[in-house]
Amino acid sequence: MRLAVLMLLIISSFAYAMPTEIEMASILAQPAIGLASSESAFTVIIIGSIFDGYPELIGRSYDISIEKERSAFLVHTDGYLLSDYYIANHSSDQLIIYETVQEQILKDMGRIEHVREFGDIPTDEEINAYCAYSTEKYGGTDNLTLWLFGKYKESQLNVSSTSQSFKFKNGDAEFPASYVDHYEIFVLLKAEGANFPALILSSANNSNNGDTIYVIESGSEDSTPAILQFDGQGEVSTTTQNNGPSIIVDSGGNTIALTLSNTKSTLSSPELSSLFEKNGIIDKTAKVNELYETGLTAYFEGDYSIAKEKFEETLDAYPDHTGAKKTLQLTEEKISNNNPDIANIISKILKKVYTVSMELQLWIVLFATFALAIILLRGNKNKRK
Repeated sequence: MRLAVLMLLIISSFAYAMPTEIEMASILAQPAIGLASSESAFTVIIIGSIFDGYPELIGRSYDISIEKERSAFLVHTDGYLLSDYYIANHSSDQLIIYETVQEQILKDMGRIEHVREFGDIPTDEEINAYCAYSTEKYGGTDNLTLWLFGKYKESQLNVSSTSQSFKFKNGDAEFPASYVDHYEIFVLLKAEGANFPALILSSANNSNNGDTIYVIESGSEDSTPAILQFDGQGEVSTTTQNNGPSIIVDSGGNTIALTLSNTKSTLSSPELSSLFEKNGIIDKTAKVNELYETGLTAYFEGDYSIAKEKFEETLDAYPDHTGAKKTLQLTEEKISNNNPDIANIISKILKKVYTVSMELQLWIVLFATFALAIILLRGNKNKRK
């Protein structure tokens, strides 16, 4: 009987099985992942002869902008986030600048050429045709980019940065952001706002060499186990090549390191804490994480009224919480369903039956023990007679 009750409990609980700590860490991590972008403005001035026969170009200036985007992790509830330093680093912009500005220069050359030959202003169609012809003449876009870069190194071109702005996209919401600092290939930005869902950070120093930890890849609600080695200095290294940005967590689901796309470089929690300390950032618990986790626990236990309440509180604190939006919708669908959830009812009934049966067995054992004691006492009295 007891075995049958246990089996029914196990079967009926499948629909409401609580996630493991790693699975819960993966679910909680997803709202903390977004996209960071930058827009940089540059002015390019021609100060020497870059193309023979076109002295009219000297002195002309061109304004261009470059947009870059990378995955980002919210690492603090006040909106501090970590992304690839590539989006903030101008040293990686040189070739992009000359690839972007070349079309404007070629069109100016086309206008100069057309006025020389025909004495009037060319149409847009004629300018575009000249631009395509010149691009092919100089060996294509890539070769022309290298040509202009060479002229820059010869001091025939001057390039200056005029502005740079950042944004952070989390779900459907977009927030202005500002540059704070960088560490190796990582950049630390600050998004405007508060009560952001942030990763729960731990310390890699608490783990031992050869421990099994887990890699949670961006965009997935599943955690992928991996074996990584710790060098004892709080730094994490791995022989695996991740396809995208990922979060490395310990067996308790706490974040101990972060990795970026297509790189084995990692930033451990102690290194991030040092970056916080350097910039006067004080660690703070994310209120929305606690609300969301409480809601998830209630949802998986089938207590949808509590789950709905907690998800709504989560969205009150942070209206753009992607996880709370999704699970609130699922919860409301459960509540709006007029048919009772049979699996949930059976699970609760069987739990009650199991509890009662265990209590009944305890009373039976106590009664049997008491009866046996009486029998033994009577037996001893009979022997004495």
